[in-house]
Parts: sequence; C-alpha cells; structure tokens
Amino acid sequence: MPPVTSLRDVLRFSQRAAARARSRVRPGSAEARIRATDARFRAALDASPDACFLLGAARSDDGLVSDLVFTEANAACETLYGIPARDLIGRGLCEVFPGVRDSAVWTHYRRAAETGERYETEYKTRDPRARAEWLGLQVVAFRGADGVIIGLAITARDITARKRADTVRRLLHDVTATISITPDAAGALGAALAAMCEATQMPYGETWLPIGNAGVAWAGGAVPGDKVPTGTLVRGPAWHAPDDDRLAAFAKASAAYTFAPGRGLPGRAAADRTPAWMPDVNAPGVDYPRRALAQAAGLRSGLAVPVIADGRLIAVLSFHARHAVAAGAAELELLSVVGRQLGSVLLRRQAEAELTRERSFLRAVLESLSEGILVLSADGTYKLANRAMREFHAAPVPAEGPDEWRGGREDLFRADGITPFPPDQTPLHVALATQQDVRDVDIVIAPARGPRRAVVTNARAIRSSAGEFLGAVCASRDMTAQIAAEQAVRESEARFRGVLEQIRAFAVQVETGGRVTFANDALIAATGWTRGEVVGTDDLARFISNGDEMRVSLARAAATGDASAIPAHLENEVLTRDGARRRVAWDNVLLRDANGRISGIASVGRDVTEERHLAAERERLVAALADLAEQDELTGLSNRRGFGRMAAQERRGAARTGRVDAVCCVDLDRFKAINDTYGHAAGDDALRAVAGVIRDTIRDADFAARLGGDEFVVYAVGVARDAGADVLAARLHTALAAHNRSATAAGRPYEIAFSVGATEVAPDDTLETAIARADAKLYAAKPGRTARV
Repeated sequence: MPPVTSLRDVLRFSQRAAARARSRVRPGSAEARIRATDARFRAALDASPDACFLLGAARSDDGLVSDLVFTEANAACETLYGIPARDLIGRGLCEVFPGVRDSAVWTHYRRAAETGERYETEYKTRDPRARAEWLGLQVVAFRGADGVIIGLAITARDITARKRADTVRRLLHDVTATISITPDAAGALGAALAAMCEATQMPYGETWLPIGNAGVAWAGGAVPGDKVPTGTLVRGPAWHAPDDDRLAAFAKASAAYTFAPGRGLPGRAAADRTPAWMPDVNAPGVDYPRRALAQAAGLRSGLAVPVIADGRLIAVLSFHARHAVAAGAAELELLSVVGRQLGSVLLRRQAEAELTRERSFLRAVLESLSEGILVLSADGTYKLANRAMREFHAAPVPAEGPDEWRGGREDLFRADGITPFPPDQTPLHVALATQQDVRDVDIVIAPARGPRRAVVTNARAIRSSAGEFLGAVCASRDMTAQIAAEQAVRESEARFRGVLEQIRAFAVQVETGGRVTFANDALIAATGWTRGEVVGTDDLARFISNGDEMRVSLARAAATGDASAIPAHLENEVLTRDGARRRVAWDNVLLRDANGRISGIASVGRDVTEERHLAAERERLVAALADLAEQDELTGLSNRRGFGRMAAQERRGAARTGRVDAVCCVDLDRFKAINDTYGHAAGDDALRAVAGVIRDTIRDADFAARLGGDEFVVYAVGVARDAGADVLAARLHTALAAHNRSATAAGRPYEIAFSVGATEVAPDDTLETAIARADAKLYAAKPGRTARV
C-alpha cells in the first residue's frame, strides 16, 4: 500500500482499491467469499447499539497525521450523534466536528494514529446534533499487512443512564449524610432541603407540611386554627441563597399561604404523590397563587417533590429557579428517590419523639410487675429499680437515682447457700463485666432489714441499635417456696450425672425448650467450650450446627406428645470453640415428667469424624481416578474415551430436540519437524499451546479432546444449520493463526502449522462417521495433500 499523505490521497486510494476489487470478483471466487464475509461483518456492525467508525489516517509530507477520514460508519452513528452514516464517509473528522482540532482530544487521536497508543475517555456531549448526553469513547489503531498504522477504529457508547445513576447516588449520599447528624425531625427536614437546593443549584427551597390530628409541630411548622381541614399543607422550614433580599421577602410572604391537596404546585405533588413541575409559573392559566410574589423575587419555574414513607405523606419539598426548568423523567425519578429516602429518616425521627412520650408509660408498667427489675448503666451506676425489686431489698427508696444505691455494687446481692458467688460475681455483675446475658441463676437476697429471699435471676446486656453496650437489666423472680423441692431434684440429678461423667462417650441432656441442663466432661473436653457456656443456656446452635432444628423438634414433641419427632439415632456436626466441626453419632432417649409429658431428651454420642472423613476420602480418590481415565495428561483436555462419553450424551440431547451439532478436527502439520529440531519438550509445549488456544476459543457449552499424537477434535453444541460448522472452523483457524503471530513475535523459533476441517453431525451419523468426514475436509485443506479415505 503506498503511503497516504493527504485527504485527497485517502479518497483516491479507496476508489482505486474498490475498482480493482470489482474488476476481479468472480462468482464463487475467494474475492466473492471475502465480499460475503465483509457483508456479514457490515450487518453485525450495523446491529451494534454502539456507534462504530473506521477512519483512515491522512498524513502530511513530514509523515505527521493531518486529518482522519471516515471510511466506515454503522447505523448507530445517527442514533448517538444525529448524523447519518452516509454523510460521514469520505469526510474528515475535523470537517464533521470542527471543534476537535482545537481540543485536547485531537492530541490523543494523533498519538493513537502515530504510535498505536490506545485511548479511552468519557465526556459530556456539546454538539446540538447529538442524541446522547454522555458518551464513552474508545480509540484503537489498526494496521495494514506491513504493520504500518493506517487508521483508527472508534467505538462510542451512550453512558447517559449510568452517569445519571451516579448523580442519584451522589445526591442520596449527600442528603443522607446531612440529615443523619441532625437531632430532630425539623432539623433533618431543613438540612435535607438545603442539601438538595445546593445539589440541584436551586436558589430557593421550602417545605410544606400536611395538617393531621396532632398538627405538624413535630417538624417546626405552624399549626393553624380548627377551620383548616386535615391534609391542608402549611409552610415549614425554607432555604434561599445567602444575602438575597428578594428571596428572603418571598420566603416571609409565603409563610402565610396554605394549600389544599391538588391546589398550587405543592398541592399537586401531595395529591398525585409524584413530583410536579411548572416550567413557567408566570404563564397564563397556570395554577400558581403566588405569581406576583414570584415575579417580584425574579423566580420563574418551580418543582415540587413529595416526601413519602410507608405510604404516608410526610411533607412536600418545593424548589424554585430563576430560569425555565425542563425537568425530564430522569430528574423527576431522581428527586422521587431522594424524597422516599428523606421520608424514611423523618419517620424515624417521629418514632423517636413517640418513644420519649412512651417512657413514662413503660415505667408505670414496670412498677406493676411482680418480678423485681433493676437497671444499671455500663459503668455500674444505678438507673432504675421497680417496686418489687425495692421490696426484695427492703429498701423504701424512690424509683429513680437514690444516692444509697450508687457505687455499692458488691453489696447489692449476697450469695448464700444455694449457688455460691465470689464478690462482684452476681448475674448482674457478670453481665456488666462480660457484656453477655446470664440466664436462670438462683441466688439469695439477704438485706440488712427484712426476710431472706431465694430468687431466680436473669441478667441481659442492653445494646443500642448500633451494637454499643449500654448496661444491663436484671429480672428476679421470688422462688423461696420452691427451693426445697428443687434442691431435692438437683441432688437426684447429681447422682445421675456422676455416672455419666465417668463414661468416655459424649453425654448431653436438653429440656424441651432447648436449654442444656447437662453436658459431661467428654463433650466439654472435645468441643473446647466451658461448662458455663453450654450448661444453662438454650443456645443449642453454639455447639450443634442444627441446634435450631433440634429446638423446634423438641418443642413439637412436647406440644403434641409425638415421640417420633425425635429420631432414636442420628448424626450431626458438633461445633468446637475454635470453629472445627466434629461428626457425632447420637443415640437419643426421650425424658418424661411425673405426668408422662415429654420434658426433654438425653443423648449419648460417639465421635465418628475420622470414620466419615476416611469414607469421603475414599470416594474422592475413586472419583479422581475416574476423571484421570478420561483426561489427556499432557494437555488437560479430554482423551478419546472422555470425548466419546460426553459426545454420546450430547447426541442424545440433539436427537430429542432436533438441535444441529458439529465436530471440528484440528491436525498439526510438520509436527515431527518440531520434535526433531527442537526436542520433544518443545513438541509438548506446542501441543499444550494448541490445546490452550482451542480451550479459550470454543464456547462454554462446547468441549474438546486430544485424540492422540497431534490430532485434536472439538464438539460444538447447537450451531447454525448449513453454516455453523464452517464458522466454527474459521474461528479456530483465526485463533490459531493469531497465536502463531503473537508467539513468533515473542521469540518462539518455530511456527505451528495446522489444518482445520469441520462438518455438521447428521442425525443418522455415528460419532466416528462425523469425525471421519471432518477429518477428510481437514486433509483436503492441507497444502499439497488430497483427502484421505
């Protein structure tokens, strides 16, 4: 190809090349097939949603790129740029887009055309003909047969939707970050309004709040008289650009207005529950009661967004600008999303206010309970004790903050005779120290004045919604009358447990509610959990992976009396403290109380982890040996046996569905010369390289095999009838040729010669018949060879 030095040379060369091609084309010739391939390529190019260009490089006498000439353009060019493809061909880039030469983009285009450097960018379109707001651009140089860069391939994609989505995320992030640090609903509403005004560059914004049964004082809005109907919108917080007296006057005057649903801009948004906008509030016939105020303030357009949460209208945000606003669907959807986000936050603020009002009610409920309730903060400071707890301690003190209850935690309970506790180890103290729950612990309260009381105590850690430890609450129930009977039961159980502690098998006892009442030393030692972490807790999932399922089964058995809900023999995994899993085979026995009701389960287990592991390992080795029997060791592809099995399976599927499949044979030419010249290691490398190219080229549904020596075969599942086999062969031929070029350029001293042949698999073909037909085509394509039979 002669060097191109000017735009005229580019056009003249293209015309001469086209004329020569037309004069030589004969039906059925290679040129005709190339033209058919070009036609298919052109059809695929036009089907692409991306705009694709090919530009030839016009060069000046000194060899520098002076312009780029459009030589190809697909149909998507008009969709994105508003320019038909036929109007581009033969014209220079700088002619079609005059501003390119004076921009920084031209430098990148020239560098790509002169050095082959790839260029990618995203930009906002400024050309009025363009039909996309944002475009993503990719520029790649292409070279001629001699390796010289002859032009650029440019792909442009519409990325407007993604850019708008980014805008939504940024605005949501800014608004959420702003309102999350405000302490109340009114502050959150005002902060969100200011953030949205600044983000959308609106000089004025205001909130409109619906009147309910309790007014709108929660958000700082005025509460009008009884004559204003429920649902009417009143003005809440407003924001305007700083130091703008006209906007300040507009805000002050607007505070006296109210809007019924459907009236004015805020009323329309409230009634429809969707954003509403007015391009020109001063236009005749527009329902905008504040027209005179807007004209005085220099405001022209308006936009209103409803703030909705859980189906409730929380507020309406209204924005005004000094110019015409052409709000499209994307912008309205953006503001709708922000409105919903803001509604959720405001609803949470309302809930917090209601929670404050409910605290007094909660305290009254606590005072009426028969259980003693005591609350301490994280540092041990007394916060609350209800009437029952004060009676337990014979302490006639008020319910909040008495000094005599502060700082003396070690004297709050005294352990005596039932469950011994060292100082500061009562359930409440343990919960404070460990920040964990302590359940169902028997202790004795022995106040200086008043009777001793035996109580069962639960202590629970108190945490914020963010997981911060705030303190602990202790609930105590008077159990004095039941102590003697429970003591007798414990003595009986102690004898039973003594026996279980001596056996080497695992032993555990669980109540129907899921609480572990006993675990022997063998189970404790094997799992690594302490006895306190297992016994006395109902958290079966701590050391049994299906603990929740077991708890449900126990509860169902207790409720229905159905003993079959608990299998007599089962295996499950026991979780150790370090996260390991041990497989245990359990024998289960149901326990019943004096009335015959199911009260729990006693289980004895044997660790079968190693047995199951050995069995699984044997199965894995058998499967691995089976895989090796069907795999070529050198290339990692299937061997002839594996290929035959998979192909037989696909043949059955094709017979059921009428699908057309194909086989393609690949044979290495002059492979022996590689072995003789460079050694068998090089020959093995060549076979592995060809196998890798085939593996990377075929589809996920297809599969390949090495039949032996230098022969490979591909089975393609579901190809186009009549042309699919040829397309498969061409794709493999192209991929192998590309590999040769790249490997030779990288310094490999030999080229891998190959031949490819493919054929469709006919319904009445055997696999061997189809491979033989593809092999015949392969040999017919070999240079200087004829088909073998």
